[in-house]
Amino acid sequence: MASWLDGARAFGLAATARMRRKPDNRGPAGEAGAALVETALSAAVMFSILIGLFQVCLAFYSFTFVSDAAREASRWAMVRGSTSCTNSGNLLPGCNAAQSDVLGYVDSLGYPGLSANNLTVNVSWLTLSTASGSAQWSACSAAPCNKPGNEVQVQVLYKLHFYIPFWKNSTGSVGSQSTMVIQQ
Repeated sequence: MASWLDGARAFGLAATARMRRKPDNRGPAGEAGAALVETALSAAVMFSILIGLFQVCLAFYSFTFVSDAAREASRWAMVRGSTSCTNSGNLLPGCNAAQSDVLGYVDSLGYPGLSANNLTVNVSWLTLSTASGSAQWSACSAAPCNKPGNEVQVQVLYKLHFYIPFWKNSTGSVGSQSTMVIQQ
């Protein structure tokens, strides 16, 4: 008695059954695991670029606050000149501001995310001289330098540390300078 399998072979059904099997999609034998390696390499490059982009955004963020600190400090010093105590009747705290007062004011601003240890503030007073026939601002040499009509110049520098993966750690700085004429 012939079995069912013998009949199937006779009609070619066994060959059809073999063709219905799922194909093997592994590709050539030498490429096993290649997708995993390619994903790891491209992810490392992508994350490095992403972290680098965050560092650039942090630099712009820091510059915004540094430029604001320079402007606010020069404005603060502009209204606290040598005659501010008599003109305002001691209404302004810190009247007759000196360099240490301006430095203390910048430190008190307390911008978020900026370390006071990396902040450098330079304050200078300039006086108008017309000795050469043209008006030029030069460093003040006669006291009081913070008198009305002179300029106060505040320069704020912030030291940044960049951390980008697979790249050397580097430092840079952002800075801003603001100059205003002392009013009182």
